Amino acid sequence: MIAILFIAFFALLFINIPIAFVLILSTVTYALMIGGIDWMLVPGRIVFGVNSFVMLCLPFFMLAGNIMSTGGITEKLIKMAQSYIGHIKGGLAMCDVLVCMLFGTVSGSAVAGTSAVGSLMIPSMKKEGYDSGFAAGLTSVASTCCPVIPPSLAFVIYGAAAKVSVG
Repeated sequence: MIAILFIAFFALLFINIPIAFVLILSTVTYALMIGGIDWMLVPGRIVFGVNSFVMLCLPFFMLAGNIMSTGGITEKLIKMAQSYIGHIKGGLAMCDVLVCMLFGTVSGSAVAGTSAVGSLMIPSMKKEGYDSGFAAGLTSVASTCCPVIPPSLAFVIYGAAAKVSVG
């Protein structure tokens, strides 16, 4: 019976359905194939699963990261960090780490931090003579600090799952 779940999952993926709908449709297909499940139970369980006030912050964190990168806030963070430590030898690399941490306090996502900060800092570091591998590696490693700085996506998910206060 579990083969039905995997067949439905990969068939829906193969025809380019978005992954969120693939997960929903393959699970519903499996649940209806094993029988004994009421049709009206399925939409109620889907709504109950996403009805978490705490989990609302996850898409808003991602939205904040996108707004920051497209709205020019990332450039302002870079200029602020360069004004603090840009004059030190190797200051651009330290500036990269500082901006990743500042971006992480707002977005809480390592992927958002890497894409937003890396798109601006890596070309400027290459222009200043840094090796491209070093620039990419530094940005990706510095962005892994983003999920550790509260409030972060990982801590919010932990708080919601463990029924612990996120605040």
